[in-house]
Parts: sequence; C-alpha cells; structure tokens
Amino acid sequence: MEIFDLKNHDIEIYHDKMVDLLQQSFKQSFPNKTIEIQEFDNRLKKLKEYLAEGKTKVFSVIEEDSLCGFIWFFIKDSNTIHINHFSINKDARGKGIGRKLIEAVEKFAFENQIDEIELLVTLSNDEAIGFYKKNNFKTERLVMKKRLIK
Repeated sequence: MEIFDLKNHDIEIYHDKMVDLLQQSFKQSFPNKTIEIQEFDNRLKKLKEYLAEGKTKVFSVIEEDSLCGFIWFFIKDSNTIHINHFSINKDARGKGIGRKLIEAVEKFAFENQIDEIELLVTLSNDEAIGFYKKNNFKTERLVMKKRLIK
C-alpha cells in the first residue's frame, strides 16, 4: 500500500471513483438525506480550484489500479490542520488504509510544525467515531442544531 499526493490531473483520472467514495461517506454520515451527484461533482471542481491555488492537499491510496481511499485536508491556521473529507471504500475498510492516511497527515503536520488535527464527524456515524478514537482523536466540542420548519 502506497500513499501518494493526489494532484489536479489525478482528479480527472479518478473522478468517478472519488464521486463513489464521497457518496459512500455521505450515505454513512447522512443515511436519510439524498444528495444529488452534481453536488459531488461540484465538490471535486472546488477541490481542483483549491489544489491549483495551493490551498489544500489530498493523500490517496491506489490498490490494483483503483483508488480505494483519500483524505482531503487544509492548513486552517498556523497550529491546525482541518480534515475536510476522509473516505475509504467500504470493501477496503479494516485493512489499515485509513490508519496509513491519518499517519500521512500526521507526518505532514509534524514536518510543518503543526500540532493539531481537527475534523467534524456525524454523531450517528459510530464506525467513524470508533476509528477516530482508536487513532487518539478526542471530542472537544459538540455542534448542536435545531431545524426549523418553514
């Protein structure tokens, strides 16, 4: 398993698989919400813009010529990396791919003298929460919402 730094041209090559991984991630996090495929295309378009501007990084894992996971993050401030999207193919989970991607972000943080990594995770996503806890992430705050019907 090899981690590589995904570049703009790679998004075109792996576009469909990235959309699939984003769909898997959102379905796990928001099982009752329907998200149109155009939304994922728009996210990848934004990703390309951010990569071109040097505002973000994406580490990925390819196995057998297929993208099986990626972690998209950016430097939020001089002390914090924010993980924007993190997705591992459901068929590839439990093989250490997620751990390797987290370790790659930690190495990047260490090399850039950044000592904190943050992310948001849906409270109902027990699998992800378990993974993050296993990798020494701690809950620091909860975001609470009240939906109002109009």
